[in-house]
Amino acid sequence: MKENGTASSRGKSRTVIIIILSAAAAALLLCAVTNPMYTVFITDVAYSDTILPPIFFLLSKLLEAAFAALAASAALTVTAYSKTGGRKASLLFIPVAAVILFKHSLNLLVTLMLGGFDSYTSDDLIYTLLGAGTDIFIVFAAVAVAMPMTDALLCRNASLKKAYATKGGKEYSLLDGLYPFDGFLALKNPVLAGAGVFSLGIFLSLAVSRIIYDISYGAPESAAGYIDIAAGYLTDILTGAAVYTAVYFILKAALPRVLPADELSLGDGSA
Repeated sequence: MKENGTASSRGKSRTVIIIILSAAAAALLLCAVTNPMYTVFITDVAYSDTILPPIFFLLSKLLEAAFAALAASAALTVTAYSKTGGRKASLLFIPVAAVILFKHSLNLLVTLMLGGFDSYTSDDLIYTLLGAGTDIFIVFAAVAVAMPMTDALLCRNASLKKAYATKGGKEYSLLDGLYPFDGFLALKNPVLAGAGVFSLGIFLSLAVSRIIYDISYGAPESAAGYIDIAAGYLTDILTGAAVYTAVYFILKAALPRVLPADELSLGDGSA
């Protein structure tokens, strides 16, 4: 029985590791392929007016959003897993933070390879650490919201489950309200509340960066300039929404693999 439990635990951990490795792959493509190619094409007069810069810019944005969604999904999956019986699952938060640091470190390395290592300044390291720290903070802000909500939900469900069993009523699932999801925007659900906090954090970080840039650049001199600014903030909102959507579907695929199978069957039956 102990060996079977260990094998099951390893299988559940493997689900989280796959998500983290997928995030690492997205970071590798982003920092080592699409970002450098965009820089090459946008600065080369032979390609700057072609369709290649917009294509690689879009690919970079998609990979950036994919990386963010995968990192958040891994952390929220760990939250649900650790709170429903994975006692050592919390150790998986370490590789979640590590993959975020990997992405920012790789971005700095590739930037220096393209621009020359002699261009390196201490500001480069500061900005890298600040960016990584911000991303890690946003992920763990989402976890900080999801964890106490999950605790409260599981305690409530455990009491109800015991009461139903005592009274001979219908069987009650420990995971009711955690999984399956009640809807796309069911923010009373702990992990979806965490996803909402994360996507809001992504939007705010993008918006603050854009505000700082707009202030330093100065007011636009034409209507087209104001339209560009509005389009930029709209893009930030859409990015946050896209990240939430991606996290939602990743969690729908991951949670059935890490939550207790017997409780999942009860939850599906009572939904």
